[in-house]
Amino acid sequence: MRRRLRLLLLRGALALSDLIWHVMHRLKPRGIPACRHSADNGLSVIIPERGSPDLLAECLESVTCASDQLSEPSEVIVVVDGGSQDDYQELAERFRTVRWLFSSRTSGISSALQKGLAAARHEWAYILNNDVILDREALRQVMRWRAPHVFGIASQIFFRDPARRRQETGWANFRIEDGCLEMFHAEPEDERTVRGGFCAGSGASLFQKRILEQVFDREEPYSPFYWEDTEWSIVAWKMGFEVLFCPASRVWHCHRATISKFYPPQEVQRIFRRNALRFQLRNLKFIVSINRLCSEIMELDDVSFRELVGAKNTWRVFKARVRSARYRFDDSCLQNACARFYLQPPAGRCKPLILVVTPVALFPPSHGAAKRMHRLMQPLLDRFHVVVLSGEAESYSKESRKYLEGFFAIHMVTGRIGQMESPPERAGPIFPALIQELKRRIGCDRPDLVQIEFIELAPLIAMAPKNAPWGITLHEMTASGIGGIPEHLSRVQMKMVDRYDALIVTCAEDRSLLRKPARTVVIQNGMDPGDCAYASSENNTAILFSGSLRNKCNLDSIQMFLERVYPRLRERVPALQLWLLGGHGALARAEALPCFWQTGVTVYEYIGDPCRFLQRCAVTIHPVLGRRGSSLNLIDALAAGRVCVSTAEGARGQLAADFPSLLTVDGIERFYDPLARLLCDPALRVTLEKPHVQGWQDHGWRGPSQELLALYLRLLSRSS
Repeated sequence: MRRRLRLLLLRGALALSDLIWHVMHRLKPRGIPACRHSADNGLSVIIPERGSPDLLAECLESVTCASDQLSEPSEVIVVVDGGSQDDYQELAERFRTVRWLFSSRTSGISSALQKGLAAARHEWAYILNNDVILDREALRQVMRWRAPHVFGIASQIFFRDPARRRQETGWANFRIEDGCLEMFHAEPEDERTVRGGFCAGSGASLFQKRILEQVFDREEPYSPFYWEDTEWSIVAWKMGFEVLFCPASRVWHCHRATISKFYPPQEVQRIFRRNALRFQLRNLKFIVSINRLCSEIMELDDVSFRELVGAKNTWRVFKARVRSARYRFDDSCLQNACARFYLQPPAGRCKPLILVVTPVALFPPSHGAAKRMHRLMQPLLDRFHVVVLSGEAESYSKESRKYLEGFFAIHMVTGRIGQMESPPERAGPIFPALIQELKRRIGCDRPDLVQIEFIELAPLIAMAPKNAPWGITLHEMTASGIGGIPEHLSRVQMKMVDRYDALIVTCAEDRSLLRKPARTVVIQNGMDPGDCAYASSENNTAILFSGSLRNKCNLDSIQMFLERVYPRLRERVPALQLWLLGGHGALARAEALPCFWQTGVTVYEYIGDPCRFLQRCAVTIHPVLGRRGSSLNLIDALAAGRVCVSTAEGARGQLAADFPSLLTVDGIERFYDPLARLLCDPALRVTLEKPHVQGWQDHGWRGPSQELLALYLRLLSRSS
């Protein structure tokens, strides 16, 4: 009964703290941290020590060697917790440059670190366990990634015993299991790329001292050890700072060598579990289940339960949760902490920084918009630092890695809500994770120019600071009242679009729809003539459609074609096949609609190179209704030497070119006659399809890329 009463008191404190949190979070404005730090370029290495002079000797030897690789001043501070100076006399003689701080009474690692930080002369502190050995490049590598917005940078950890299973790498991540947080160390994907990290451990990590002193809880809630450094990082994330993992900074750890001298394994495990629950109670509001945490607490042993649910701890938990209301972000931002690639050191920033924001995954470029952005951005990488903020983190894979070279950084967030069903007066409910990360990027990166992709993100203009121009690319402006989009939605979108400094459209037809023609630039889609070698379609009998079925316009249009045109064509040409390159998730969408079950219809998921399908098909189709913009898939088909039958809407941007292989019709029902004629007359097909290589030279990517570069330079010159 007493347990239940104490737990009820804890739950009441949590409920009250959450109520206060919501009130404060709504009323109190919270700005991005100033992100300023001292011009000091030195390093302080702080080593808490307790009763292990033998391990410390090896540690100091490695620190001395690593410090010699630095081109800036450094110092080493050893804080001896509960030991006499006599025990370290020999080491003090051997390492004369080390500063020694002694405490006769054991006070714990947090107190030792506080003493070391207070004594440190430099603005960056590398905190190191006494049972860790540094690689000679460890400090130099980690120091390269210092920046005003960076709180901590973790080194890569190896065990000294190579036969031991590698459960500690330094790259901390987490998962939610049955409503509770479970932290783990992930295996680095390579030895070079710096990644975002959930937290930087106090065993081998670099910290910005000023911020560390702010997040340090003087009450030492995690005494004697474990989870205090996790809280430092999580509070820093909420404040708007970042935590990095640097795999090129390598260290070797003798796991729990010091702790095991003073605590039995059972006690270590007990303290670890108790502090894990304490951490979640104090810091996590949205990503864990309070009911599940309380169930875990009820299962604790008596000692841990009293320590966790006592009146003193309940009060501390209450204060910690209420205090977090003053931070810019909440714990939901932690879900994407590791979905970041830092490809160039912040200190090397020497060119204007462009932030590109897109709700869809860019790499690999699996759809027309991604292909366009990839091609246009490549020439920009030499002139600008380009940072990409992308949705759909779950769509990125190992195959994506080869496309990241040359970028400054890539930040990904999970999730993307598809077509909007209500007017986008506010962007938050539509892309909540992306909104939060954009706030962080504006504060951390201080971009010189922001490029928004897709009209869905037009509401983000409300976040634009006054000192940087914002542009938006309208890839596919959906026609009013078509494709399930209410007519008033387009009016709301257009009001937001008018607030941008530059509007980019993909075809001249779209420019006439906008109310700010002076701010509108037409940057057409391009192609590469040599991407797909021409092969005659004389003996082929397949129709090819390429377009993401995630797009409602594509899905509705091809469904109409399958229901109204394909059965008649199949009767006319019994061997006919229809290949649908529908992109990620296409099979699941097709399986739900009976029209895709017809004989000869084959649906494919993402295809990296569609060339083999273009060379083997007889004709391509683009039966798209209700969309504006320019189709890159249509251009690729024409350039590969394939006749394309399209609606007039689907051929926007290419009608004026008068390509013989582009045939347009007024509606999807009218696809039957030209397709039947082309399928039954291979000679006619071949006559129309032969690519005019010289004519396609004007449709490469070089011209559009130069136009985009010129636009950015104009915008930057106006804002400077």
